[in-house]
This record gives sequence, C-alpha cells and structure tokens, in this order.
Amino acid sequence: MTPPESPSQPRPEPRPERRRAPRWMRVMLGVSLALNLAVVGLFAGMMLRHDRPGRMEAMHRPPVGVALYRALSKDERQTLRESLRRKAAGQRSADAASGDTGAASVVAALRARPFDRDRLAAALADESSRRQRWQDLMQAAWLEQVTAMDDAARAEFADRVERLTGHGHRPDRSRTAPRD
Repeated sequence: MTPPESPSQPRPEPRPERRRAPRWMRVMLGVSLALNLAVVGLFAGMMLRHDRPGRMEAMHRPPVGVALYRALSKDERQTLRESLRRKAAGQRSADAASGDTGAASVVAALRARPFDRDRLAAALADESSRRQRWQDLMQAAWLEQVTAMDDAARAEFADRVERLTGHGHRPDRSRTAPRD
C-alpha cells in the first residue's frame, strides 16, 4: 500500500496531453506557406526581370502611330482631324450608300443557319478592307501635314516622336551597378 500523501508535499502537476493539430489545420498551414513562397517568388522574379535600365519604360511606350499623332501640336492635330474629315467624307457616303456597316454583316453571318464559314470570312475581309482604307486615309492626311513642315519644324517633330517612343534613348548607366 502506498502511504497517503501529506498535504505539505507538493504534488507534481500532471503534464497536459500534447495533442496534434487537426489535419485540416496542418493542410491550411502548408497551403499558406506555399502561397507566401509563391508571392515572394513572383516578386523576386519581377525584380530580376525588370532590373535593367529602360525595360519598364519600354513597356509604357505608345505604339508608333499613337506617338506620331501625340507628337503633333494641338493645332496640328486639329488640322489633321479636319483634313481627315474631308478625305473620309467620300468613304463615309459610300459606306452609307451600301447601307452596311462591318459589324452588321459579321453579325448576320454569325447568326445564319446553317452557318456559312465562307460568308463570315467574306464579311471579315470586307471589314478588314474598310479598316485598311481608313488607315490609308489617315496616313495620307498625316503625310501631307508632315510634308508641309519646314526642316526645323520637322526636326522638332522628330525630337518629340523620339522622346515619346524612346527611340535613340540611351539610359544613364552610371547610376546602376555593373552587371557580371
């Protein structure tokens, strides 16, 4: 028999049972860790990819056609729009006379039963041709305007285009550490 414990002796505290975390909690911890590592990896990859001078700027440059338009002064852009309206008037009246817009013929071809692939291809080709005619009109109007510029004005225009497109821009490499 064991002697009864005396109240003066401290009784050892029973150790609490060590329970394992539930399975769902361990899975969530693993998923959370994986997501955190993915975010860190994406950030590190972005930093490594875009660490070269000029790389981010290149992503924000406008297309050449947009730069050619933006490089014009406000008055020059207004003149270009007016010239384009005059040139496009004949094109618009021809389109209006046919009573067809590109979208209407494409939609009609899409809804046709039975579906006719050749009809849709023809509608897309017509729309492409219409866009090309518009592009040609814009280019001709722009070219007339640039041709009317004197040498100094054209040189200033070229400088503005160069600034907008970044063409000819040489980044200052003295601010960056040399790459091995």
